[in-house]
Formats: sequence, structure tokens, C-alpha cells
Amino acid sequence: MNCCDITPGMLNRRISIQEKQTTTTATGGQDVAWVQVVAPFAYLKPLNGRERVFANRLNATGDTIATIHYRADLNESMKVVYRGKEYQIRSIINLEEADRFLQLVLERGVVQ
Repeated sequence: MNCCDITPGMLNRRISIQEKQTTTTATGGQDVAWVQVVAPFAYLKPLNGRERVFANRLNATGDTIATIHYRADLNESMKVVYRGKEYQIRSIINLEEADRFLQLVLERGVVQ
């Protein structure tokens, strides 16, 4: 998809982009929580789904591309939540290096 092919009406799904934050407790332990960074509108395009057997377990995964408006503060350690499903960000692509839109390559069904 090219940068110019995206219209405002295509960005019609609200997603949540979250990052992991670790805090130290009063007893010296650590608490880990996922905190929302931004909740942009996105265009979601499912790519594929597959099943794999790993350690005698059947694991189902799926790949999706989410297109959002450009943001400089995102990275691959974050995750996307859409309709209660969690997606790991595998890659972030700046479309045509124009700083207008980002494509997030997402994978569902993996351990965060």
C-alpha cells in the first residue's frame, strides 16, 4: 500500500498501543504492567494464519498489518490490543519514508 492510497475513512478501527512498565514494590519486588501509550485509529488488514506444533502443544498464530498515522514514539517492544486480542509488534515501517503513515506488522498468538 502506498502512502497516497490511504484515505481518512480507511482508519476506522480503534486500537490500543501499550508498553511494558516495571515498578519496584515496597518489599523490593517488581510489578510489571502494560500501560496504554496511545489509542489511534487504524486500518487493519489480516495477512495469514497458521498452526504449529511446539513442545507437544498446538499453537495458532496470525499476522496482521495495522496502518496508523505517523508517530515517532513507537517501537517493537510494545504491543497492540484490539477487541481484547493482543498482538506483538514485529516491525514498524514508515510508508515511503514520508512521515505520514506507519505500518505495524503484528503477530497474534505469541508469548509477550
